[in-house]
Amino acid sequence: MGSGGSKRKRRRALTALAVAIGAGLCVASPHGHGYDVIPVEPLSAEAAVAGVAAPTELDTIEVTGTRLRGIDTQTAQPLLVLDRAGIDRTGASSLADLLQRLTVAGSAANASVSNSEVAGAEVDLRNLGSQRVLVLVNGRRWVGGMYFRSTSSVDLNTIPLHLVERIEVFKDGASAVYGSDAVAGVVNIILRQAHAGWEARAQTGAYADGGTQQDLGLTWGQVGRVTSLLLDIGLRRQGGITNGERELTQFYRFGAAQTRGFPQTPRGTLLFVPTQENANLLGPALCPVDESSGQAFCQMILRPGQTITGEPGESTASVADRYEPYDDRSADPAVNDLYDPNPLLHLRYPDEQATVFGALSRRFGDTRLRTELLYAHRRIEQNGLLLTQFGDFAPERFDRIFLAADQPFNPFGQDLGRGDASGVGSGIVLKAISEAMPNIVDATNDSYRAVIGVDGVLPLFSSALLWSIDSLYAQSRNAPTQRALNLEHLALALGPRAGCDAAPGCVPLNILGAPGAISPQMLDYVSYQSSYRKRQDLTGVHAGVSGELPGLLRYPVKLAAGLEYRRESYRDQPDELIVRCVSASCFAPTAGGVEAFESYVETETPLALDRRFMSRLDLGAALRHSRYAGGLEATTFRLGLRWQPVDDVLMRISHSTAFRAPSISDLFLSSAQFNRSDLVDPCSDYAGLRGGQPQSAEVQDSCRAAGVPPNYEQGATVPVRDGGNPELEPERSRSLSAGMVFSPARWPAMEFELDGYRIEIENAITLLDPQRILDACHLERSASRTCTLVSRDAESGAISELRFQPLNIGSRRVQGFDFAWRYGGFRAGPAADLSARVSASYLWRDQQITVAGDGDLRRTERQGTATATQAFPRWRVNAELVWRQAAWTGVWGTRYIGAMSEDCDDGLEPSYTALGLCSQGQPGNPQASRNRLPSVVYHDVQIGHELERSGTSLALGVRNLFDRDPPASYTNFYNAFDASTYELPGMQWYARVRQVF
Repeated sequence: MGSGGSKRKRRRALTALAVAIGAGLCVASPHGHGYDVIPVEPLSAEAAVAGVAAPTELDTIEVTGTRLRGIDTQTAQPLLVLDRAGIDRTGASSLADLLQRLTVAGSAANASVSNSEVAGAEVDLRNLGSQRVLVLVNGRRWVGGMYFRSTSSVDLNTIPLHLVERIEVFKDGASAVYGSDAVAGVVNIILRQAHAGWEARAQTGAYADGGTQQDLGLTWGQVGRVTSLLLDIGLRRQGGITNGERELTQFYRFGAAQTRGFPQTPRGTLLFVPTQENANLLGPALCPVDESSGQAFCQMILRPGQTITGEPGESTASVADRYEPYDDRSADPAVNDLYDPNPLLHLRYPDEQATVFGALSRRFGDTRLRTELLYAHRRIEQNGLLLTQFGDFAPERFDRIFLAADQPFNPFGQDLGRGDASGVGSGIVLKAISEAMPNIVDATNDSYRAVIGVDGVLPLFSSALLWSIDSLYAQSRNAPTQRALNLEHLALALGPRAGCDAAPGCVPLNILGAPGAISPQMLDYVSYQSSYRKRQDLTGVHAGVSGELPGLLRYPVKLAAGLEYRRESYRDQPDELIVRCVSASCFAPTAGGVEAFESYVETETPLALDRRFMSRLDLGAALRHSRYAGGLEATTFRLGLRWQPVDDVLMRISHSTAFRAPSISDLFLSSAQFNRSDLVDPCSDYAGLRGGQPQSAEVQDSCRAAGVPPNYEQGATVPVRDGGNPELEPERSRSLSAGMVFSPARWPAMEFELDGYRIEIENAITLLDPQRILDACHLERSASRTCTLVSRDAESGAISELRFQPLNIGSRRVQGFDFAWRYGGFRAGPAADLSARVSASYLWRDQQITVAGDGDLRRTERQGTATATQAFPRWRVNAELVWRQAAWTGVWGTRYIGAMSEDCDDGLEPSYTALGLCSQGQPGNPQASRNRLPSVVYHDVQIGHELERSGTSLALGVRNLFDRDPPASYTNFYNAFDASTYELPGMQWYARVRQVF
């Protein structure tokens, strides 16, 4: 038999072994596997085994993550637990705000890192991406987010923080237990399930420099012998902060002023080939003559304070002195004409969220019914821009629009943006329509979730089975609206007079006028309120049994087994104009789904107990088989060993495999085109004929081979087209973690943990950044792989389309260490005590391996560096000191983020090096310049007081006590700093009151 037959034999044998273990050793403990949390209280298996009637009230499983002998030290995998008290001590205002401060967290979207109109927030572990983190709520999957590029990533904004009882973060691969996506780890969010009486809460806060936040809520519940019920309503408001309100973010790039920005300006930028008469009237300053062609080319912008009115008599001669030469190369911000809209845009967007939550548990004899319902309505607003460009130098679809010679507001008497046979008229008009700014994106998000489950106890021989059946349905809807351009109307309003006169309602557009020249009637005709509808659904059913029975080795064996079904679907529906490519955006609807059938078995058994140097030795194993509709299959396993040589010391090691199935957007995302103004084409002026520095001989050869003429210079933007890839295969990964826990009996209040980890991902689903595609094509000579994604115009050499879609390319290697130390019981005076805790993560290696076109492996070491979207500090450290005395509590917390370095060149002139912005600048070679991001330490304080007689608790806190600003970044393109890693600039205070009735 061939190798394929041997593999099938081994697979059948492995599956048979797992089934045999499940059938022979029976079922696992009430905890299921060692670290799955049963979201509501199970029935008492012990009473059923003893033949005694089940108790009339439900038993509660307590999970304590802050003590050594809690669940954290009893598993073969490292686990971090945040309880409610610990959450309150942080003063966090949202779930993302809390999770992204963890030392194991990586860069992810949040309220200051925009991901389009969704304004979602995500969690990343180990810098492996939010799509490789599985988020559970009460042990069950949460519906995916609405961001079109990561439909498998959960939007944390849909989960209210005030409902959270505790959070468990599994810092290792766990696909054998939970299935797809659990590559970097699992975040299990446990919501409140029981409460007796009334509770009202309120928290308010604000930054010293502006930006408010309020959180209000009311909870009622009852806990009975048969029925338990909880109801909660909450309202959260977050005020917006614009970039203009902070010194660091006032400009697109800190310190560069308007040398970095957009060529679309509110005054209007004109680049065109004039007639000979216009060239003479405008003069050589505005329209210099190109020496190689002998043709004049105008590069001009309206002077400040001047305008075009369209009144009779306006002509080239009368408006010539209203224009000045357009300059986007000057290092002097007073001269540079680029437009920097950053002050208008949000540093933190405003949002408002209302939630209703209910949980019911009712027992019927030995069976219990459980229900859980959640509805969340959220509305956000983000300031946006309304930019336009048109002319035959503009990207596709905009190149068919031009300003006609007889248009009422065209004083030049020639077409602008439509060239004749001699080239006269060719060009581009660029404009920021300030009359529509800020162009507000108004989006609503509605999330629904319903869980219905039953569980019970089935006596079996001398033990019992705990069985459960759960069904889940969740849905999330997103509906953003924003003003967008109607290209059909824009072409009529700018085109020949006769065409506009014949079109019903057409109003000629004064595109060349100063800010304020576009009337509301003009704006309403050329624009419309664009709409977009997105929806994602999740349906799941789980049936499982668990228990504990005597094993073959005279030690009790825990085992859990079960079956799961899951279907996820996503669809979006852009408005008609977007689908017809008549809007500024152009893409078709997306629709798709994935369906999975899974089975799993998990065991844990002691191999030795109470022996010399073998106080306890446990072996755990898990196996899961996943089968997806369409033929995709995956089998994952986990093996874990837990050894206590003495009671004070626990050693643990775990090896597991994991996988990530392609997401709906990875597979089915519809094709869409948009323009990028920040891309640098390596072939632009590659021979140095336009004053730039010539590229290397290899790059010049590559550009010539692509048909690019030596005098080519790239335009203002590059058209980019994305989309899904239905040929994708699943990612595969291997994880190894090993560590120890030390809890000396002599100092019972002290706990020490040290864990090392290694995660290797193969066949990674990767979306190469468009700039990376261009660089790989020409700078790295990998034409056979990435140059196929770049299409160029046969004559000009300009990029007509750059395609980027997810590919199974390359791999990732991540290695590091986690450290935790906790100590409680310091005496700090009469009736006072101190407790302390420190957690730290050290990133030893983060290696990305990609395959170049020539087959070579390209290894990139990223530890200690920062990129445009991620930060990889070697050290992250959190520390907390808690003082308690009677009813008073004081907290001092610190957060340390290690130093990093980043690239300090974007390929534009003047370079960052020439502007003096790179700490490690290379004047002779700006492309080699680096910038150091120094380490940052944040300090937070809080003081709280409990009024036991009245049931009132108060807290007052300050975050970023010493007003530490994040370091300015020259690679991050969201703000002038990395908001996914650092705190927002400014000190923030908050006050909280909770009243129990």
